Amino acid sequence: MKKISIFILFLYILLPGIDIEAGGMYEDVDVNGVHLTENTHVKVYDQDRELNLVLKKNTQAMFYIQDSIVSDHLYTGTIAKPAVFIIQDQKLEIPSDTKVWFYESGRIKYTLAISKPVTFTIQGKEILFTAQYDMYVPMGFHENGNFRRGILAEKTSFKVQDQSILIRGMAEFSDTGQLLSGILVKEETFKIQDKQIMIPAEKFISFHENGIVKECMYLENETFFRIQNKQVLFASTQTSSQLINFFENGDIRTGILAEDTIFTVQGRDLIFKELSLVTFYENGSLLTGTPFDNTLLMVQDKQVLIRGGGRKNIWLYEDGALKSGYLAESTELYFEGSPTVIEKNNYVHFDNEGMLIKYGKDGD
Repeated sequence: MKKISIFILFLYILLPGIDIEAGGMYEDVDVNGVHLTENTHVKVYDQDRELNLVLKKNTQAMFYIQDSIVSDHLYTGTIAKPAVFIIQDQKLEIPSDTKVWFYESGRIKYTLAISKPVTFTIQGKEILFTAQYDMYVPMGFHENGNFRRGILAEKTSFKVQDQSILIRGMAEFSDTGQLLSGILVKEETFKIQDKQIMIPAEKFISFHENGIVKECMYLENETFFRIQNKQVLFASTQTSSQLINFFENGDIRTGILAEDTIFTVQGRDLIFKELSLVTFYENGSLLTGTPFDNTLLMVQDKQVLIRGGGRKNIWLYEDGALKSGYLAESTELYFEGSPTVIEKNNYVHFDNEGMLIKYGKDGD
């Protein structure tokens, strides 16, 4: 702890290796939480300048940890005085009492407020963004200085899949300027696998950087998508809060089954329940789903009866090995090197070699 005081000369609270919620998103960063007892100066950077930022006293700040020691590289804090950053040759004015986040390089990552609307160049044109932000929708930037996310001041067209689509609200972009998400202003049709899929107006949609749809909130009708070399019927999402997800190659990642459906697991055909959520690996093998009934699966060189039905999912490794589920009957399994009888209805979790690493009631 003495090493910390060399860098930080004010009261600190050590919080190593935690997940920090930044702008509505969880980020896995290694930081120290620090309570500032006085206004504190830190160095940060914009596109070509070193800036002296003043953090507000009696607030919490966080600094990156480097080589197990807290550094002077700011992760997040609340500024005491207005600050001006030059980004894409534009002045980004941030008012006092605003919480801001930074990359370890010192370049700005997020801000919860700006003093006035600002224009940035995206896809070769000037785009105006509002000054209205909060904890769940901060303005954000990539480390290379390119714009990452913000609220559009007006409906704006962007190019996706060789077509122009009109977007409103919060929009997010890749570090090369490709549209990653937004809210559709009008009905649009996108190619997914070999189909043209219509997404209605006023629905959220997100894209992979190559323009393939990543997530959408709405399918008007039940739709067949290809998985495991067959066509599988997925439910309309207009009656579900679940997003339907796709991989970058267009294969389905997550969806709701429209009917009882057979998938191959461990070389056997198993029936999975209508209106249950299924998730797949990119190679098409099943990651998770809800079997129609109790089912036998191989683990530790024997068949184990795992619960199905209801809301009891099974989770599988990419090769089909059982990852986790609920026992349908009391079963003897090896745990920590010894044979152990695990009672019926216990949750069991295995590593990818079949060793039981956790069990308990309801996953405890």
